Amino acid sequence: MLLAHSVVFRAELQNSKIAEKNDVKLPDVFPQTFKNLLRFVYGYDNTQNLSFDEADNLLYVADKYFMSKLKNRLGIRLMSLLNLTNICSLMNNPACYTVLELNSMINEILQTETDKVLASPLFPDLSPLGFLTILQQEVCNVPEIDLWASAIEWATHRVSGESKNGEVLRDKLNDHLKHIRICTLSGEDLMTQVVPSGVLTYDELKLIGETRRTKKVQPDLTTICNKIKKREEPLSELMEQKLNLEDEYRNTTNPKITINTKGVTIKLCSIKLMSDSTSQRHQCSCTITIQKGTEPPTEMRYQGPIFGGASNNTISFDAMKNVRLSPNSSYSVSLSFDCGCNPYLYHTMRSTEKGKHFDTKFNTCSGYTVSSIETICYKTVGLKKNA
Repeated sequence: MLLAHSVVFRAELQNSKIAEKNDVKLPDVFPQTFKNLLRFVYGYDNTQNLSFDEADNLLYVADKYFMSKLKNRLGIRLMSLLNLTNICSLMNNPACYTVLELNSMINEILQTETDKVLASPLFPDLSPLGFLTILQQEVCNVPEIDLWASAIEWATHRVSGESKNGEVLRDKLNDHLKHIRICTLSGEDLMTQVVPSGVLTYDELKLIGETRRTKKVQPDLTTICNKIKKREEPLSELMEQKLNLEDEYRNTTNPKITINTKGVTIKLCSIKLMSDSTSQRHQCSCTITIQKGTEPPTEMRYQGPIFGGASNNTISFDAMKNVRLSPNSSYSVSLSFDCGCNPYLYHTMRSTEKGKHFDTKFNTCSGYTVSSIETICYKTVGLKKNA
């Protein structure tokens, strides 16, 4: 049964050049863990009843002996048990990164709950690989200086009983400093927290200063991270703000709206249109322009089908991934269409639509407030998913 489940056991136990000659010893496997392994290979799948520690230990063995079916089953079990209390413990097991769904769940927690992971009592005991996984995230809900402070805390814990001067800490952080975006820190943070630690050399600090001054990557800054772009903040799930459309149609050739954001950053994702009352399908070219005050406008284009007489004609602008509306700001948004039939039939509607994260005002044409927009789809930046 062992041979049937593991190519490694087949190599160790059958007649092969690398076969063990005597007893096969597993010094890194707990006796109870091996019993759980035997139960599974002999047909008793009890994986969904294992405790977190039991599943964690067994995942290590399943990964070591290339037992993919058992790994997948343990991944499902660990996903159901994973939380902020045990995530640091799981991240000390390198096998957790080899199960796709489990690894994705770990990354999601690291991005949306970074602050709580760093505050965990188990964080100082995190393995070098585990801490590196945190620093490699492109999305993070804490400022970069918090990652620096956590790095110093983590390294200090690992040199317990030794001298804690900058050189000793640096020895523990060599790999990790290549992922902490020190060049994005403020001058105050550099002077009050980074420089006094003694971890960075004079030449590195000089190159950091040059990077911050020129806003350009310094090719000579190779021993630490030289990125000048800040990490992204986590996004909420996709949300919609529906607009109250009336049944009556009016004509306009230049629908405009004003979006007034509230105390949160908005990432626009797409809009849904209500097209005219004809039944035919026609190609449509649409340009959307977004402008804040006198700042240069941002333009995006869409080309694709619009279905007459239908709602939920979704226009997704790929470039919107770069369009974020700042908190407590006002943006002018205009749409222009070039379609195969009459594209200028729009619903009358209330002049102002109040939403949870932003309010929308519509332009008035010939005494009517009109728009073709039925729904605005967006995400919030830096808020919890259910916010």
